[in-house]
Amino acid sequence: ADAGHELRTPLTSLRTNIELLVRSEQTGRAIPPDDRRELLESVKAQMTELAALIGDLQELSRPDARQQGPLDIVGLHEVTETALARARLRGPHLT
Repeated sequence: ADAGHELRTPLTSLRTNIELLVRSEQTGRAIPPDDRRELLESVKAQMTELAALIGDLQELSRPDARQQGPLDIVGLHEVTETALARARLRGPHLT
């Protein structure tokens, strides 16, 4: 259930942003350049997030994934920055 939610959230945002861009093209109503750039950057970030999530799911679904190997040491700041970036995608006005 959690995996489905994690995939649906960026997918929903991605679909919404693409629909806005398509509707703009279909109606001839231009999106202001700064807003359009922001939408395209958001689409790119959401695709990156989806690719990472799919990679994580593939890794977890491997038969040997349950075998614990050496641990990776990561900086807390890296984890925090990644979490904040994902949160900002879902709520751009979060600080």
